[in-house]
Amino acid sequence: MEYLIFSIFGLMWFAVFLVFTILPFFIAERIGFFTGYSSLRWGLATLLLFLIVVWGLASYLTFRHDCQIKPKAEVFTFLTTPAAGFTLHNEIGYSGHFYWRPMLETGVFHFIDMSGRRRCIGAKEYVQSSYFPITMQCSQYSSMKSEYVVHLLPMQKIHYWWSPPIFVSEIKVEEVSSGKVLAKASELIFGGGLVGRYLSILGGDQDFKYISCGYTDTGIGAWRPTLVNRPQLC
Repeated sequence: MEYLIFSIFGLMWFAVFLVFTILPFFIAERIGFFTGYSSLRWGLATLLLFLIVVWGLASYLTFRHDCQIKPKAEVFTFLTTPAAGFTLHNEIGYSGHFYWRPMLETGVFHFIDMSGRRRCIGAKEYVQSSYFPITMQCSQYSSMKSEYVVHLLPMQKIHYWWSPPIFVSEIKVEEVSSGKVLAKASELIFGGGLVGRYLSILGGDQDFKYISCGYTDTGIGAWRPTLVNRPQLC
C-alpha cells in the first residue's frame, strides 16, 4: 500500500513537472499564433528554447570553471593533542546531511554533541570487530566537554548577472573557548529547483538534484548523496 501511494505521488509530481516544462513553449506558440504571423508562431517558442539552453549551458560551464579555481580546505591551526570529541552545529537543515557516524564507528572521535544530545562509542561486542557501536549511554564521557565546534553553514547563492543556480556551502571548525577559527572548507553546489529535477532525470536518481565539488571530492558529483556507492559518501 505504501509503495502504491509513493508511486502515485511520483506520477503526479512527474505530470506537474511535465506541464510546467511544456507550458512556456505552449504560451509562446499561442502568442505567435494570435499575432497572425506564421514565422512568429514558432519563432517565439524556438527563441525561448534557445535562451533556456544558453542559460543552462553558461551556468554549468561557469560552475565547472569555478570548481577548478575554488580554494582548497584551509587549516590555520594544527592541534597538538587529538580532540576526544566535538559539537556539531548543523545550520543547513535536513538537506545538509553530515556523515558523522563513521567518525565514531572508526574510533577517530569518542563522542559528538548535536541537537542537545551526545552520541559516543560503546564497547565492541567482538574484539576483532573493525567498528565501534554508537550509543547514547555516554556516562564514561560525562566529565568531558567539547572544546571544538563544527559549523555547517547554509548555502549562499553566488551572484552573477544571469542568476545561475550556483551556491557555496561552508564548513568551519572553531575553538569554543576563544572563538578562533581553526580550519574551514567549502563546496560549490549547482542545481536545485526545476534545474534539480532535470539533473535528477539526467543522473538517473534523486541524488543528482544537486551536484557539487569541494573538500569532499575534487571532482564533480552528487551533493550529499544517499547511496553508499557514491564517492562523496564513502
